[in-house]
Order: sequence, then C-alpha cells, then structure tokens
Amino acid sequence: MAESRIPYAPEKFNTYINNTSEDVGSIVIPTVQTRFNWTDAEATAWTDSCSMWVKTTYKNYSNKSTRTPLAETEVKKFIAEFHNVNNLLLDRAAASTGATTEDELLYNFKSTRAKPTHQTEPIKAKVIASLEALEGGNMQARCRTVAGTGRPFIPHDLGADSVQYAYTVGKIPVDENDGTTMVVSTKAMFVIPLGTKASEERLYSFWRWYNTKNPELSGPWSKMITSAIL
Repeated sequence: MAESRIPYAPEKFNTYINNTSEDVGSIVIPTVQTRFNWTDAEATAWTDSCSMWVKTTYKNYSNKSTRTPLAETEVKKFIAEFHNVNNLLLDRAAASTGATTEDELLYNFKSTRAKPTHQTEPIKAKVIASLEALEGGNMQARCRTVAGTGRPFIPHDLGADSVQYAYTVGKIPVDENDGTTMVVSTKAMFVIPLGTKASEERLYSFWRWYNTKNPELSGPWSKMITSAIL
C-alpha cells in the first residue's frame, strides 16, 4: 500500500496537523490561499480541525487516564474524516504553480503540475572569447565557457543556441548598445570580416551566449575586449 500524504498513526498525525495548521494560519504573504488556490473558508476549516483535534480528540487520547476505547475510536474517526475532506485540497495544492519545495515537504505531497518543456531561466554563463587578428582586416573568433576546454563550442546544455557579439571599429563604445553593430553566430569559431579599411584600427567588442527563440533569456554581456586589427 502506498504511503499516505496525511499520516494515519495518531502521533504522526498530531505532528502533521499541528505543523501544517501553523502554516495555514500564517498571514505571511503569499498565504496558502494564494499558493494552493484555496478559499478562505477551506483554510479556516483546516485550522479549526486542528483546534478541535488538540483541545478535545487528541487530548483525550494522549492522556492515559482518559484513553478509553471510545477515545481511540474517535481518534480513528477524526483522522479518516480529515483524509476524506482534505486530500482533495492537497490534490489542488500539488497541481498549483505557486506551491514550493518547502510546501511539498511540509504537507507531504509531490507536485503534479506540468514541467516546463522549454527554457525558463536566463543563461548565467559568460562567453570567453579569444580573438586573433588575420591579414586583410579579418578577425578569427573562438568562443567557449569558463569551464570549457579544448575546441570552441556553443553550450546548448545551458540554453544557448548561438553567440551574439556587439562591436565597433575605431570608436570606443560606452557599452554594448553604444553605436555598435550586433551579430549572431550559430558557430563558436568563425571569422569576422572587417575589411582592409579597418586595418591598423582597433576592434572593440562585447560577447554573450544567445537564445534565438527566447532572446530575453540570453546570457550576460562580457566586458569589452580590445583587439588590434591587421
């Protein structure tokens, strides 16, 4: 038999209902009503059940002098009814996008909400760009991550599908948006054709990992790189 989210053993149930009721009754935002899509009435019913359990049902059961067969029966009945009513609320909590990992541990449920099928977090890694001046005003670019070694590569596992660079020739830009030309490359090693007119000038460039489908999730820009053009 699969383990229940709500314990059946009286002692374990007592710990569960007290700990969860404290959270349900908290006014810290976001409240369970927001996180789990519960109504105020449903949240109040949860805490009211805990109050009844502590003051009457479990009080009689936990005291040896008052633990009668009737008290034991009342405990089993209470726990069974709590299951019937509140398992549906836990189903809703498990499907909620507002539920946290801490909620899953406290209420003992596993999230059933759909997992994202696409990237949702911005790329954190920065581009390590190596630039080599070639004859004729060309520049050889090689890109990798800080942790990468060997051949240049696009870190697809981090959410990137290309590399973006912003550059100027001759004029020093304040940042990547200051009069720069922006280019996206799906290759990690490529040649930037600047032309013979750029010879003996300097190339100023900024680099970042890019996601063409979700540009807003692209990585942070590198610091400006200054390179002499042949």
